[in-house]
Amino acid sequence: MPEEKVFPAEVNEDEYCTSNDQETDQENLETMPEEADNLASINLTPACSENEGINMKLSRKKALLEFRCRVEDAILSNYILGKNNGKSSRESDGAKEKLEDITLWGVPLLPSKCHEGTDVVLMKFLKAKDFKVSEAFTMLRKTLKWRREFNVDGIREENFASHLENVSYIDGTDKDGHPLYYNLYGAFKDRELYKKTFGTEEKREEFLRWRVQTMEKCIQKLSFKPNVAHSVIQITDMKNMPGSAMKELRLSSKKTLMLFQENYPELFFRNIIVNVPFWNFLLHVLQSRFITQRTKSKFIFARPSKLTETLLKYVAPENIPVQYGGLKRGDEDEFSSDDKVSELNVRGGAIVIQIPVTEVGVTVVWDITVVGYEVTYREEFVPDDDCSYNVLLQKEKKMGETVRNSFYISEPGKIDISIENETYKKKRVFYSSSGKTMCQIQRLNALEPTGRSQAEAGVTEFWDENNEQLECAGVAVVRHTIQPRGLLLPSYTNAPVLAYIVQGVFKGPCFLVAPETFQSSQQSQEAERGQRFQERHQKIRHLREGDIFAMPAGTARWTYNNGDRDLVAVVFLDTSNNANQLDLKSRRFFLAGNPQDGQEQQGRRSGQQERFGSVLRGFDVQILAEALGVDTETARKLQGEDDQRGHIVRVERGLQVVRPPLSREEEEEQEREGRRGNGLEETICSMRLRENINDPSRADVYNPRAGRLSSLNSLNLPILNLLQLSAEKGVLYRNATMAPHWNLNAHSVVYATRGEARCQIVDNRGQAVFDAVLREGQLMVVPQNFAVVKQAGEQGFEWVALKTNENALINTLAGRTSALRGIAGGRHRQLVPNFPRRGEKVEV
Repeated sequence: MPEEKVFPAEVNEDEYCTSNDQETDQENLETMPEEADNLASINLTPACSENEGINMKLSRKKALLEFRCRVEDAILSNYILGKNNGKSSRESDGAKEKLEDITLWGVPLLPSKCHEGTDVVLMKFLKAKDFKVSEAFTMLRKTLKWRREFNVDGIREENFASHLENVSYIDGTDKDGHPLYYNLYGAFKDRELYKKTFGTEEKREEFLRWRVQTMEKCIQKLSFKPNVAHSVIQITDMKNMPGSAMKELRLSSKKTLMLFQENYPELFFRNIIVNVPFWNFLLHVLQSRFITQRTKSKFIFARPSKLTETLLKYVAPENIPVQYGGLKRGDEDEFSSDDKVSELNVRGGAIVIQIPVTEVGVTVVWDITVVGYEVTYREEFVPDDDCSYNVLLQKEKKMGETVRNSFYISEPGKIDISIENETYKKKRVFYSSSGKTMCQIQRLNALEPTGRSQAEAGVTEFWDENNEQLECAGVAVVRHTIQPRGLLLPSYTNAPVLAYIVQGVFKGPCFLVAPETFQSSQQSQEAERGQRFQERHQKIRHLREGDIFAMPAGTARWTYNNGDRDLVAVVFLDTSNNANQLDLKSRRFFLAGNPQDGQEQQGRRSGQQERFGSVLRGFDVQILAEALGVDTETARKLQGEDDQRGHIVRVERGLQVVRPPLSREEEEEQEREGRRGNGLEETICSMRLRENINDPSRADVYNPRAGRLSSLNSLNLPILNLLQLSAEKGVLYRNATMAPHWNLNAHSVVYATRGEARCQIVDNRGQAVFDAVLREGQLMVVPQNFAVVKQAGEQGFEWVALKTNENALINTLAGRTSALRGIAGGRHRQLVPNFPRRGEKVEV
């Protein structure tokens, strides 16, 4: 034992701040007067009430002091993990373990280290054992031994089956800062999923380890500091949960409950069970025999009719998911934490919520929910101008869920939301509104990728499509890096695609043609005899550095890197295109593999990064097997349930494809002589999809001392007329400048492929909204009609730009094509001040 006593630091949490704690233990004061005086002198800051003078009984302070001393002695004497010090048989018997740095949940356990979280952790074990020091000490030792045997510290890095991702997640906090930990057991209603999770003892053990992993992730969000929440609220949704006949789920839940009670004491502030069926009450009564009274008191049950009301006692409405009657949406991008949520009470009758809007050109978005519903609502825009007409946004309708709506404001007015309570019960109404301009372009910035998705043979980086600049342009951007022999799995997107090959040589894309153009083998043989190879089954394109290829929305393709270095491709998706009938978000639909298991998302806005998966996984395996004419085992392999490689896989032996010789000769001839066709002979199945924009001989503008500019539009690549897109490739030599210009009819998204340049963008107010250096790998958005100038650095500058018009036009402010030259009679000179000529003296 150390000679110097270690006194407890501040320990505060509202779980143990009760009126009983304010009583003085007279027995302890009488029997141990000296120690009582010492303990009474310890000043603990109150956590629950500003009128509370003492945070704990003196007996509890004494218990904490004794517990600290025992833990200190056990660590320094090297027996905290038992006589064998936790050594395995593989370790040397002569090695002595150093335990001074031992931690639990990231907090040092040695009290003499004076870490602010040590007392918080130790108090959890004391409270779990009613402040019986010996039992708390035994519990702590067992927990440490279990964590070592179970390899809990390494469990965070383990990969589990992807289907478990939909069963449990962490999202938001309650009013006091406790993290919210959700469990959705309704997913196990699917018998196939249930069998995959609980079918064998090995799978049940994996489920248990996964539950421990999710618990550890919850703990990572806790700080274990005084005066803050250091426990979680667990919300378990029983909706559609399998009945009590599913004994494996019942036994696994019981085992998990016991494991958490023994090794995670006092880490659950509340266990809220929602959508509870009647049979679950009976199950809870049976299981309650195995848990302590203190743990039992933390359980709160909420039937469907009381779900929202129960959650509101602990969680603010903006943090309650919409499926539970709150205002929180998983992919929220309309509201921020600064947006205020207002509350109203509605008794029998009607009220009108008014949202005044004075700024024109904004889109107003509002959310509204009513606890318990049973009301009708109506929405209308009322302009301030009496001569204008009211706009009915939503006719009278029964409310059965949280409502979100939006309206573009073209004139000042107000949004009127009428709510009528047809009952005599008081109803609580929560609502929030937000207004933003469609293009907030008062300030532009150089953009870099905000997230990445790692796979076996490559990585995909993506820019945040919720960024105001990209949102204004209606464009999403990703960058694929595919290693040699890497295969980007077959997929399609909801928006047209224009991609630029920054580096590498590869095969792809490939897509299936329309069914009516399918060609039999006999027809193929006849075609060969006619010296014309009809490629009707699929198209294999061989692309190279500098190529731009275009793909319509919904067209499936795969990409294979058959080169000897990494392939880098920048992909632009026009999400605002008319071909995209969904919302303005990019969506990638994979047709193979298990892309989600390869994802390692990183980004400042978690939960908003690109998520994708194979569409085959969503189908019932029996239906899929029948549709494809294969057995169920093959169908499961196609779903890629156990595939951990991600969306870019490695083809170990390489991928060999047949390339028709005549098509190869035609492509080589076109590369040498250029495309002579006008595109009229092309159809959706035979259209030309690529063009090399990096060839200096095909530049539209060339200056041997400054650089070149090449454009790609529907005139030289007809498919762009269908996609309503065009592209531009620019090269500036060292210190060269591209004259100020603007896009007449398109937004432009510029990607720097090499070097750097100082760029300036000026808006209609004459103010520079961008004045910075654009470097290799960065993006820059140039809004329509905004003037831009580029000045290359010492290493020169190269870029490729997507433009949101099939025939994008530019106008310049300098040079032979300057707009100022078109002003009749030389009157443009009147617009320019009389500057002195070169060499002329100027008096100041």
